[in-house]
Amino acid sequence: MTTQQINETRYAISKQLPDIRLHGLVAATAYGELVLSATESKAVAKAIERTLTKRLAKLEGGAA
Repeated sequence: MTTQQINETRYAISKQLPDIRLHGLVAATAYGELVLSATESKAVAKAIERTLTKRLAKLEGGAA
């Protein structure tokens, strides 16, 4: 629960998540990349937002 983890999570929520919504997502796997368009990545973005919001609440000492 470091300041770095909190800052990285805030950055992901404020910068990376909006970029996923706007431009889509490239997920790297051991089997290659999975490319999703902005439209295709809407559900993934929602799931990531829930996960990151819960993570941030835990890191900041709140209930999640």
